[in-house]
Amino acid sequence: MKIKSELPSVKAEKKLIERKEIEEAKKKAEDKLRGHLVRTFKTPDGIETLRYLKDQCGFGVPVLGATASGLDEKVTMYQAMRLNLYLELRRHLPFSILKEAEYDQPKQ
Repeated sequence: MKIKSELPSVKAEKKLIERKEIEEAKKKAEDKLRGHLVRTFKTPDGIETLRYLKDQCGFGVPVLGATASGLDEKVTMYQAMRLNLYLELRRHLPFSILKEAEYDQPKQ
């Protein structure tokens, strides 16, 4: 007869603790990234760079790639992937930076 080394409840508790540690590590890494992005994009040069990225990634432009013969799946996928890059950056930035980059007119 095989003796179990750990009770199921002990294993479940260990898995829960492990999962919490992984989540905390992910949150810590995300907070660190957010800090780097905020420091980068809160400057005037950073705002201009964010505007450039916004335009190059097609933010605010339809994603569907249409041709005379219908929708082009490859173009649509490419445009969606470009847009996704900007949306991922955008997710980490506070509204004040996004407002300045996306809605306020550049200062001449």
